[in-house]
This record gives sequence, structure tokens and C-alpha cells, in this order.
Amino acid sequence: MTGRWKGTYTCGQGLTGFNLDIADVGGGAVSAVLGFGPIESNPGVPNGRYSMTGRLDPRSLTLLPKAWIEKPSGYVMVGLAAELPGQDPDVLSGTVTSPACTTFRVTR
Repeated sequence: MTGRWKGTYTCGQGLTGFNLDIADVGGGAVSAVLGFGPIESNPGVPNGRYSMTGRLDPRSLTLLPKAWIEKPSGYVMVGLAAELPGQDPDVLSGTVTSPACTTFRVTR
């Protein structure tokens, strides 16, 4: 699961592009940086980035927001949750853990 992932998620602002850089910190703990921004079909989304902490086990990945690195006005940090393993080890999909959001999908 470690490394760079790229894809989209859906929240109140609509479909949003994002990168997710996941690093193993040992003992099942992971850290991540989520960077988001516009995509062709939704060019009004600003750029933003924040750090995350989480847990990785054989069945799931859970990432919780930690601290803003680049905060656009009016945006809040969201968490991510995914069930593992999926059909394809290079695809990660799950739920964005915020009431205004739905799902995410990233590939590496």
C-alpha cells in the first residue's frame, strides 16, 4: 500500500482529483499526505494538502486527517477508509469519511 496513488474522490465540491502518498512507519501504522485539486470536469476546485495518520492491516486501511500543509478557504480535512484486499493490488477504493462525501478511487 505504500507509495504514490492518484485518483478522484467525491465531496460537496464535486468530483475532485487527488494524490495520496502513503509511508509505512512500522507496526501497522502509516502516515500519508493527501493533496487535492481541480480536474478537467471540475476546474474550480482549489489546491490543498494535509497530513494524515492511520492503520494498515490485512483487511483494511484507515487514514485520519492530522494537519493542514496548504489550506484553501472553506475546506475541511476528511478521512479515508478502504477494505483490503481488492480485486487489483494497484487499485484502492473506499469511503471518504465525511457526511458531505461519498467514495474515492486511486491507482498506482
